[in-house]
Amino acid sequence: MPARPNHHPAPMALALALLLCGANIQANGLLTEHTNLNLILRQLDAIDRLARSSQALPAEDGARYTFDYPRFTAEIDLIRQSIKAYQAPARAQPRHPPELTGHYLREADRKP
Repeated sequence: MPARPNHHPAPMALALALLLCGANIQANGLLTEHTNLNLILRQLDAIDRLARSSQALPAEDGARYTFDYPRFTAEIDLIRQSIKAYQAPARAQPRHPPELTGHYLREADRKP
């Protein structure tokens, strides 16, 4: 029987609900960019907490691949830092932030 990917529907459902709530608030058209960015930061915090709690879950036995939570949370941190830098720039010169990889699949650790 082939190994199934390690799915956690509850964190994914919560992340989707957070995104839909943000879309609903924005539809009212009453928010400023600063307010929207703060909302995004709160959503990133929630996604980061979900990712860290999902990382602590045991991997499925025999899974060939797992989700690369450390890389994912590092990129969430990078996005968060970029938004904060935009909100309170420390200098006027343009900067070139590192690019996100977007690849979160890694081979599962093999145990002898």
